[in-house]
Formats: sequence, C-alpha cells, structure tokens
Amino acid sequence: MTLSCTMSAQTSYEAAQLIDNQLFGSARYIGMGGAMGAFGSDMSVIQKNPAGIGTFQSSEVGFSLSTIGGSTKTDGLRRQESTPFLFFNNIGFVGNLKLGHDNAINFAFTYQRSKVFDRYVKFQTDIPKIVTQEDGSILSDNQIERQYYGNSESGNINTFNFNISRAIDHRFYWGFTMGIHNAHYYSDAYFKSEFPNVSKDVYNEQGEIESSESPYVYTDGDISNQIFGTGVSFAFGTIIRPVDASSWRIGLSVRTPTMYNMTFDYFHKLYSLQGESLDGAKYEQRCKYKVNTPWIINASTGFTIGSLLAVGGEFEYQNAKHSAIYINQSRMLDQTDVDLLETYTARIGTEINADNVSFRIGYNYTSPLFSEKAFKGVNNSSFNLNRFDLYSDNLRDRQILTFGIGVSSGLILPNCYSDMVFMRQWDNHTISMKEDIDEPYQSYTAKKFNISFSMGWIF
Repeated sequence: MTLSCTMSAQTSYEAAQLIDNQLFGSARYIGMGGAMGAFGSDMSVIQKNPAGIGTFQSSEVGFSLSTIGGSTKTDGLRRQESTPFLFFNNIGFVGNLKLGHDNAINFAFTYQRSKVFDRYVKFQTDIPKIVTQEDGSILSDNQIERQYYGNSESGNINTFNFNISRAIDHRFYWGFTMGIHNAHYYSDAYFKSEFPNVSKDVYNEQGEIESSESPYVYTDGDISNQIFGTGVSFAFGTIIRPVDASSWRIGLSVRTPTMYNMTFDYFHKLYSLQGESLDGAKYEQRCKYKVNTPWIINASTGFTIGSLLAVGGEFEYQNAKHSAIYINQSRMLDQTDVDLLETYTARIGTEINADNVSFRIGYNYTSPLFSEKAFKGVNNSSFNLNRFDLYSDNLRDRQILTFGIGVSSGLILPNCYSDMVFMRQWDNHTISMKEDIDEPYQSYTAKKFNISFSMGWIF
C-alpha cells in the first residue's frame, strides 16, 4: 500500500532532526569549544557570528579532516559501538580587500558539516502487561512483555556559506552570511514485542485449536525511513571593542530560521501487530513538506592578555517550540509546542600560547531539546495512523569537552598553520516504544569522540 501526504502527516521529531546544534568546524574552533563568536579570525564562525570573518587581516584558505566514533549504553542493557569514519568537515576561503590602514572588506566561502546522524541503538526492556488474544479474550493478567528495538541511523547536514563582512577602525565589525543547507537522514530499524511465558493458540480452518506458539509474539516489524531536502538561512552579526585600549570585545548575532523543502519516505513490513498475524504486510508512503527551524540569537564575549592568553564565552538561545511544518502552504497543528523546548547552549574556551605552540580547552552544555515525556504523535491523522515507528527517542541534554593543540604560522612551513583537537561528547536520551500511553521511558547515554586535524595557508 502507498499513500500520499495529508495534513498533520509529520511529527515534531521530523522538525527536530533539522536543528543543527552539533559542534563542528576547524580544530582550533572545536578546541575552543566553539566560543569564538567575539574573536572571529576563524572560518568556522561564519554562521555563528558572520562579523568574525571581518576580523581577518589577510587572505586565507584552509581545510579540516575529522574522524568520529562512539557508543550507546542503555540502562543495564547493551553497549553498541559505531565504526569511526573519516570526512572533510570544513573547507573554506577568505579574501581580504584592504580599504585603508584600519579598514577592510572581506569575502568568504565555506563548506561545513553541520550535523552527523550516524549511530546505532539497541534496546531491550521488560514491562508488566495484561495479555489478550485477537478476539479480545484475556490470556493472562500478570505477564511480562519483552520489547526489542534496534535502529541504525546515518546521514548528515552539509552547509555552504557565502559571507561579506567589514572591519572599521579595528573597533567595529559587521558581517552577513547566507547558508545553503543540504540534509539527508536515513533510519533502518526493527521492533518486536513478545510474551516469553505465554503460549498463543493457533486455530485451523474449522476453528479448532491446532497447536500453541511460545513465546507469544505480540508485535513484530521492520521500519525504514529517510528525509532529504535543502534549505536556506541568513545570519547577521557584529563585534564591538567598546574600549580602544582594551582587548575586551562583545559579539552579537541573529540567524533566521532555516527554511527547508523536504521529502519524507517511509516503509514498513509487519509480521504481527498487537497479536494479529500479518505475514509480512508492506506499507510505504511519501510526503513533501516544509520545515522552518527556530530563530537563533547568539551573544559572545572575549578578551586576550597580550599574545599569551585568550578566553572566550558564548551563549546561544533558540525556541524549538516555534519550529514549524507546512504542507500545501498550510501550517500543521503538530506537537512541536508540546514536545520541544526552549533550548540554550553555553560555550567557554581558553587558549594559551607559548613559543608558537597553542594549547586549548573548551566546554559546551546544551539544555534538553525534548521534554522528558515527549512521544511521537502518530495517531493525529489517517496518514500517521498507518505508521509503525512507535518509538520515541528524546534528546535531553548534551555536554562536550575538548582538548586541542596548534602550531602557528611559519613554524612548519612558511605562512602555514596546523591544529589538532580531541572532542568527547555525551548525549543523554529517554526512549519509549509507546505501544500504550503508559509505557515507561528508559534512559541511555550516547558517547561520541571526534578527532580533527586542520591546516591553512595565509597570503
């Protein structure tokens, strides 16, 4: 069976996948925990604070390579490792056009990996249940339902940024960035629930009991889905040095919602559903829709002590409740205002320089994206009613710790710099299968590491 898209076909989970709040960029940027919005002079700030491109005093080209891996651990259950992989996460160019002694206009283009979805979760839990047969008769009123769930996710969001920025008297900087975002997410999952201590009667054509099956498989199916599409966003930022004799600076920026045009493909194959045998029944659907992510407001500050020390801090706010999904130009009445939260990210970073070698440490904290008891609203339309992806996987808070080292320009090669960073990330989640509204949530932590290497040339 194949269905087309109708109103209320999507959920808040499809919108949340497009909120790109991960930490990617150059090794220097990651090593500082991303707290460089007030400093600039790194291509990775092009979206966070476009004015940071205006602080470049020369032209530059650079790239970054990253490798990512990780693991997940559910409560008392299974640890799953993901295979590390190597990719370019940042490539860019900045052109500096001097307009005078203390004035310049800069142009920049960068490619950035904004978000990576790759991970694998495997889940098992036991839930007390009353067991019924297809005819509604009670088999047992005190049994354990064992649920199994696995999900392999992959994909990413890639962003292409175009920037123009200006420096005025080395006291005031402004910048504007247009971002083109390309998103692709794929999920391949399974779900099975059974009663290990219950036997199900199997009847023949005459209505007589022919045999018994144990364990009693209640629900069993395979599910896959993908979303893909493109979007555009705009960002404007400023950096101000309030006191000429001081290195202290303040950065402010605002980024519009990323306006996506997306396609959602869904497929499942069911072998059993709530006690009814279905013998591999297939169902698929495709939906075209639009998503607007939230506005983002960013405030940053920083100071230096000569060339020895730099300290930066940053605070970013977005109200995920205001994410919007549109189908046929009409806004859906979905659950984003219930499931999603106002979120903030706090970043802090320090760089210490000694004899052309820099040492960096950074820290991030991001508040929960989903409410603790959020669940996927798949019963809000005839379209969603046929979906079988009952599991609700809710990202709560995130913490990131980074350690980096860099070699300044000219130490290895003329006008060349290089940096390396190690990042450790902890994402806390709650998850539920939600066959019944009162089913409990389990917790798990997804741990990731990122090792990045950057190199650039100044000219």
